[in-house]
Amino acid sequence: MPAPKGNEYYKNCFRKMGRKRKFETPEDMLREGLDYFEYAINNPYEKKEVVKSGNMAGQEISVKLPQPFTLRGLCLHMGITLQTFNNYAHKEENKDFFEVASTLRGICEEQALKGAVMGDYNANLVQRLVGLKDEVDITSNNEPVKNTIMFGGKEISF
Repeated sequence: MPAPKGNEYYKNCFRKMGRKRKFETPEDMLREGLDYFEYAINNPYEKKEVVKSGNMAGQEISVKLPQPFTLRGLCLHMGITLQTFNNYAHKEENKDFFEVASTLRGICEEQALKGAVMGDYNANLVQRLVGLKDEVDITSNNEPVKNTIMFGGKEISF
């Protein structure tokens, strides 16, 4: 059945598709991010440790450690997914949010790195979370590796 004559269906293509943004302004996003950092600071983890020397040696004590700032924790606090955060950080239609998203990501990474350097957090885990790599090429001098085998009396490289 064809569309009725005189319809205005074409106007529907100008409607905004998808759902409304979680944050209307970059300031809203920043405010929510700062709220997460404040929450993490005010709610440290408690870890049980055994005293190794002195009068209290062998006794268990409670040590408060700061909560690490993580991008995933930030997103959970904000009520968005990591993909949504990345959309705010990279999609052209959200260019007003680029600076705020970059700043929030940088704060998370910096706090986690400092915690790892100070020994509060597992350095290997933090390294993976912030995407750092420590690569050393000890076999090929940065040249492509060539494997050779002998097959039927002939040397074959691949």
